[in-house]
Amino acid sequence: MAAISEKLKKQASRLEKRLGERCLEHPKIKSAVYALTLLAIVLLFFMIIPAAVFSSIEKWTFSESFYYAFITLSTIGFGDFVIGTNPDIDYHVLYKWCTYCWIIIGLAVLALIIAYISEALSDTADKIQHRHDEQVQKSNGEGAESEGAEGGKEDGKSREKQTGWAEDGNSDEMKELQGMSGDKV
Repeated sequence: MAAISEKLKKQASRLEKRLGERCLEHPKIKSAVYALTLLAIVLLFFMIIPAAVFSSIEKWTFSESFYYAFITLSTIGFGDFVIGTNPDIDYHVLYKWCTYCWIIIGLAVLALIIAYISEALSDTADKIQHRHDEQVQKSNGEGAESEGAEGGKEDGKSREKQTGWAEDGNSDEMKELQGMSGDKV
């Protein structure tokens, strides 16, 4: 399943590159268009079309079929709807095999979406951390200038109070992490 997910990720990267080439210069707009395009494709091919097929073959309502598609691909799987179990319907073997393939590929697509969201959140967290670090450095630079005029020097304790980290990396949090891992962090 990881190989399928990687292939899908490559295709998604190609889609993102094509969207970037089509006059989407602003990164936030490009990211939003990419996310919406990916969401539309996933909804269409992995939720709406299969729900329509299940609705016609299983004789479920469309909402029941959509519910089944969502519950199956999200791996919740309550078991209240199961394909191929109605004794009044003669199921074709191809139908069951296509459904199995849909589940496997759908799970890989779900893994791709989770990886995309994780990467986007990680990038956002990195940007926030970078901005925070810049602000701390800026405030420390201003404090050092005012203390520099007085001839004083900022000590590690005041920096630890401002940033939450000791200057030499020996804050209580770092010591706790070192104790937990047994390694020097």
